[in-house]
Amino acid sequence: MKTKIITMFLFLAVSGCLQEMDIKLPNSGYSPKNTGDGLVLSTPELENINVTILGKVYSDFYDQNKYPTIRSLLVLKNGKLISEAYFKDEHDMTKPHALQSATKSITSILLGIAIDNGFISSAQATVKDFFPEYVNGEKGSITIAQLLSMSAGINFNDETDTEEMINQRANSIKYALSFNLKFTPGTGWLYCDGNNQVVSGIIAKATGMTLEDFGKKYLFDPLSITNYRWEKHRDNTTYGAVGLWLTPREMAKIGLMVLDKGVYNNQRIVSEEWLSISTSKQNPVKEYGFNWALFLNYGFYASGHGGQKIYVFPQNNLVIVTTADSFSDNGIFLKDIENIANIIREASVN
Repeated sequence: MKTKIITMFLFLAVSGCLQEMDIKLPNSGYSPKNTGDGLVLSTPELENINVTILGKVYSDFYDQNKYPTIRSLLVLKNGKLISEAYFKDEHDMTKPHALQSATKSITSILLGIAIDNGFISSAQATVKDFFPEYVNGEKGSITIAQLLSMSAGINFNDETDTEEMINQRANSIKYALSFNLKFTPGTGWLYCDGNNQVVSGIIAKATGMTLEDFGKKYLFDPLSITNYRWEKHRDNTTYGAVGLWLTPREMAKIGLMVLDKGVYNNQRIVSEEWLSISTSKQNPVKEYGFNWALFLNYGFYASGHGGQKIYVFPQNNLVIVTTADSFSDNGIFLKDIENIANIIREASVN
C-alpha cells in the first residue's frame, strides 16, 4: 500500500537506463475520444480555456525528461471532457488504476449516501453505536465525522500499521480500533488508514452490504461505472482507505457528479448538503473536510499517493483528473502537481 524501500531502490537503480530510452508515448495531442461511455465531449476553445497554456501543460507531461511518473491528464469544463491524454500506455484509458488514498473520498461519498437513505442517522453517530465490543470510554465516543476528518485521534501509523492490518490481522476493524488515543477526539489531526476501515465496517453493519456492494448499487451503477475493482480484507471488509481501482474516465465521472452538487445525468446520487459539508473545513487544525483535501477559497480534491487526483473547482466549473505510477514518491516526482492544477484553473475563463 505504501511506497516500499525496495521499490524506490529499484527505481533509482534503473533511472539511468530510463533516461536513455523513451518512457512515454509520442506526443499525439490531447483531443478526447468518443467511446460511448456517457461523457460529453467538447474543446478547450468552446469552453473558454486558454489553449496555449493548456497545450504547454500537456507538452510538459509528454516530455521524456519531465514528470516521469505521470500517466494521464483529463480536463473537464462545463460538464464536458475537453482534453485527455495518456502518456505511457494508451490502454490506460480503459484499464482500472489504483486510486490509493483517493479511495477515501469515495468512501466519504458513500457514507453520505448511507445517511441520505436512512441507514445511518448522521455523521455524529459514534463508533460505540456500531462496535461496542471493540471500544469503551473516550474511544467509544469517536464520531463518524471525526473518523472522516482525521480528528479521531486513534494512534494508527500508516507507515507500519496499514500493512499489518492488511497482511497479518484476522479482524481489520478490531485492529484499527485497538490503538490508544493520541489526543482527545475532535481536537487534532492524525491522518490514518484505520479510520476509514472503521467507516467501511460501519457502512457494512448499517446496510447489510459490503462497502463495494453498496457502492455498486448506489454510486457505480447510476454513473455507469463498470470497469473497476475494490479490494477487501480477508474478514470481507472492503478497504475504506485504499484499494479502489477506477479508470481515469470513471474518476472524471465522480468528479463531475460532485461538481454538480450530487447530481449525475439528471439523477440525484448524494445530497447537496452532504457534499457541502464534506468539502468544507471539518478538521480543527488542517484544511481538510470529510476525506477531501481543500484549496483555500476555490476548490477541493481527492488525493492518492503518487499523484492520483480528482480536482474540483466549482467557481470555474472545472474538474481535473490525474493518474501516475501508484508507488512513486510524491515529493520527488510530483511535487508540482497542485501548482499545475492551479495553472489549468487560472487558464479557465468563466
